[in-house]
Amino acid sequence: MKVLISNLIGVKIDKSYPWKDTLFINSGIATFGDAEYEKSKATISIEKCKTLSSDDCRDIGEGMLIGNNVFVDMKYGVRIERESNNHITLKVVQECNEWLVICIQLLLLELNCTLVHAAALEKDGEVLLLPSWGGVGKTATVMRMVKEGEWKLLGDDLVIVKNNEIHPFLKPFVIYPYHKNLFPQVFQSNKRNIITNSNLNKLLSSGIPYAKKIMRPIPGLLAFARKHNPQSMRVSPLELFDNKEISNGGELKKVIWLERIVGNEVNYYEKEIESLVSKVVSVSILELFAGRINCVYALNGAGIFDYQKTHIKMYDLITSSFKRTENFELDIPTSISIDDVGEIVLKHIVSDKSNDDSGSRMIEI
Repeated sequence: MKVLISNLIGVKIDKSYPWKDTLFINSGIATFGDAEYEKSKATISIEKCKTLSSDDCRDIGEGMLIGNNVFVDMKYGVRIERESNNHITLKVVQECNEWLVICIQLLLLELNCTLVHAAALEKDGEVLLLPSWGGVGKTATVMRMVKEGEWKLLGDDLVIVKNNEIHPFLKPFVIYPYHKNLFPQVFQSNKRNIITNSNLNKLLSSGIPYAKKIMRPIPGLLAFARKHNPQSMRVSPLELFDNKEISNGGELKKVIWLERIVGNEVNYYEKEIESLVSKVVSVSILELFAGRINCVYALNGAGIFDYQKTHIKMYDLITSSFKRTENFELDIPTSISIDDVGEIVLKHIVSDKSNDDSGSRMIEI
């Protein structure tokens, strides 16, 4: 299978790879076929192997080995080979979603683009970017704003920043029990019920880190567990939105950092660009690299990827884009339901149009 992601990165998935149905790649994020793949500016190949070859590498600790343009991650079961400036091969014994996202991001940075952990919506060619931590209400916000009828979806988790443009990166929506009010049709039609009891979910969550340690060494087991996760489900955005509700991209005009706070007031105020970029870059790195951040530094140390392009360039690209936009922070008390976050965001966007005041605005709840 050959795909082209966001008209930039080509991914060739060998027929030996058995977990294609759990990859995040779908028609919302990629176009399929040899002709499309040939348009790529950089490429990634994914191959399944029985064992990871490491005879040409030396151990640098914590399950990491490096060689000449080679990096091996024993914990996640992947061997990364940098065969040329624009091609990487992933040889894996396990499902490789995490490493595929990491490699896409590292190649995007070399192409002067970057993924950002944010929701994004477009209206009349102008884009509103809503970066934040996970679990603050980004998914609820995009649902509320798209269903209002004027906004189009670019993404609820990751989007691509290229110069001052935002391009879609439509991964499947991860739907949790607290999204039941937002997606009643999904819960009603879902053939695989997920657990909605909050106490039972907390108990399961506490055991996930231990379960992953047990499952990860067994090929395919973690992929099976993710596919049949009793706490969440992954749904293509194309199942949740009409084609007319999905955007191909637009010019970035406004950034609103969404923050959850302890307190009783919604607070909306302009944000200094340095502080905003620091937040966006840091949280995006946590989302993209997660538990593999030490491996990314090892890739830099081995010369497979350049540190400046991996880290500093990401900061510079986002700073350059945000210098041309209006930048705000919206603090929302944790006592407010996730279902209501979208309504609060909408109210403040509307208030911007009729309020020239650049100071903070507070609303007591």
